[in-house]
Amino acid sequence: MYHGRLNILSATAKAKVQKIDIRNHTKTIVEEEVAVEAPANIYINKKHLVTLLSSPSMLNELAVGHLFSEGILHTVDSIDELLIAGTDIHVKLKTGVKFD
Repeated sequence: MYHGRLNILSATAKAKVQKIDIRNHTKTIVEEEVAVEAPANIYINKKHLVTLLSSPSMLNELAVGHLFSEGILHTVDSIDELLIAGTDIHVKLKTGVKFD
């Protein structure tokens, strides 16, 4: 079974945005919570596989889901270790597990 380190990056951030009120025909600058996207790099056994643009949260799930959807993995038991370093996702497969 795999284990991962908790990802502490947030999926949202405060930013100044222009808010347009179409009823009153006004524009104001306000601070709002907005979505954050960042490149997430997936490595398998230290080899770079892919860079995905994603929210920088739930990166364990992103990596495992991507590996399954691309047909690279067929069972979660193939994963020996899954570690997150910033937005880099390092997947170590169990000995003997092959991937293309």
